[in-house]
Amino acid sequence: MYVADIENQTTDANAKPVVLKESPATAWVDGNNGLGPVVGNYCMQLAIKKAKSVGVGWVVAKRKLADHKRHSRMTYNVM
Repeated sequence: MYVADIENQTTDANAKPVVLKESPATAWVDGNNGLGPVVGNYCMQLAIKKAKSVGVGWVVAKRKLADHKRHSRMTYNVM
């Protein structure tokens, strides 16, 4: 799946996520058409950091190839 998306250039294997807007508890991230696991890890780490700081972390992303299940499990080790 990812290889085909990279080959037909619908996904950028070198994309870096960028925070577009941020508050102490929230962030809006542009995934720049990056791979879901890369953007998802970035967003989840940012959400965990915010939650540890202010009690809640809410991060949303646009323009990424999704892989949601893996990242929801990342919070188990934090709580």
